[in-house]
Amino acid sequence: MIVTRAINDNEQDLLVGFEQQPLLVTCTGGTLISKTEPPAGGWTHEELEDAQYPEDEAWDAYLGTTLHWIGSSEV
Repeated sequence: MIVTRAINDNEQDLLVGFEQQPLLVTCTGGTLISKTEPPAGGWTHEELEDAQYPEDEAWDAYLGTTLHWIGSSEV
C-alpha cells in the first residue's frame, strides 16, 4: 500500500509537500532498489499506486529521503 489517503481532517496526508520528491524503494533491509523521479506535475496518489514495485521481495517506499516513509509491501 502506498500513501494511504487521509480519511478525515485529523489525519495527515503523507503525500502533501512531497509531490516533487523522487520515489525511493528499498528492500526491508534498507538497500536501495529503485529511484524514480516524479512526473512533471508531481506525484499523485494514483500515480504512486500505479508505479512499479518489486513483486518478489518485501520493500518500503519513501519520498525524497528514507526519513519520509509512505508505504510498504508489508502493510
